[in-house]
Amino acid sequence: MTTDYVTAPITAAGKIIFGLGAGLVIVLIRQWGNYPEGVCYSILIMNAVTPFLNKLVQKKYGYVKAPKGKKSGGAK
Repeated sequence: MTTDYVTAPITAAGKIIFGLGAGLVIVLIRQWGNYPEGVCYSILIMNAVTPFLNKLVQKKYGYVKAPKGKKSGGAK
C-alpha cells in the first residue's frame, strides 16, 4: 500500500524519507498506542505528509545533467 504511485513522493529522497517516516510512525503507534495494527494509520499519516515532502525535496523539471567528461561550453 505504501508503493501506490498516486500518493508516493516524486523523488527518490522523498521516497526514502516516506519509508523511514512510515516505519517510525508504526513503531510509535504500536509502542505507545492502544492499536495493534499501526500500519494502516502510518500509511494514512504519511500520505498526508507527502505534499510537504514533495515541496521539501523538489524535482527539477526540464533539467538535464551535462555528460561526464565534456565541459558545457559553446561550439567552436
